[in-house]
Amino acid sequence: MLTEQFDASLLVLRKRLCWSYLDIFFSKKNVQKKTPSQPFTEADALMVIDMKHNYGDKLLYEALNTTWWNQAEVKEHDFWKEVSSRLI
Repeated sequence: MLTEQFDASLLVLRKRLCWSYLDIFFSKKNVQKKTPSQPFTEADALMVIDMKHNYGDKLLYEALNTTWWNQAEVKEHDFWKEVSSRLI
């Protein structure tokens, strides 16, 4: 399950586990609506992409991202149409 593909990931789970739409229904709670008090700076970005500290995370994410996009459900003809119609 990828956070940036949360809704699509729920639909993949629904298909694989033979769940109904009620099984994957959710409501958002504790969603931050205001902007952070301090903006994300260029120094912050450099720290995040620094390979010495995040190399393992980067490798894991890339492997999981590739695996997620290669799932049969994601490649189905009407999958993304169903994802967009189910967004709440």
